Amino acid sequence: MSEVRDTRGRILFAGEFDPELIAGIEQPTHVVQTLFDIIGELATSSAKENVDAIVINEQLIAPYSDTAFDALRRVDPFPIIVISGENRNYKLADISIPQDTTSQRLLSAVVNAKSQPISKPELDDFDIDQALGFTDQTKTTPDGKSLGDVDLVRMLLHNPSNFRSTILNLLKEQTGWKYC
Repeated sequence: MSEVRDTRGRILFAGEFDPELIAGIEQPTHVVQTLFDIIGELATSSAKENVDAIVINEQLIAPYSDTAFDALRRVDPFPIIVISGENRNYKLADISIPQDTTSQRLLSAVVNAKSQPISKPELDDFDIDQALGFTDQTKTTPDGKSLGDVDLVRMLLHNPSNFRSTILNLLKEQTGWKYC
């Protein structure tokens, strides 16, 4: 089942835009000058004044686009991010529109983007054994060295029947207890 983006309220504009473009939008709008202003608006917006879309002039984002997208998404992952300019190579933006667009085209593009499912990263190809450095030859029994978190993970993944004894041994070893 796919999720659909929530409906929100305002549209933020960052940078220089044609006043007619902003005036043609019936939703509440707010114009700021920098990416930091956008982050501040996102961080301080209340439930009544959520942000529907962020329209950013390409000149503001070009020098550090990936970092800027990451920062915006960390503060609020839901607004549609629209880049206004001639370059269409912003893979992390939801929409790219030409600088000379109309308010109707902008709103249509935002509505279209909101109707798309939120893409979630696929974790099917993630191999926990490879990430932790385990192989089929990795021993799952304690090897006489001090026990640690890796031993617990190893037991959970490869030998869950011995997990209880491993965690008891770890507790005894770490705390100095003689009996658990």
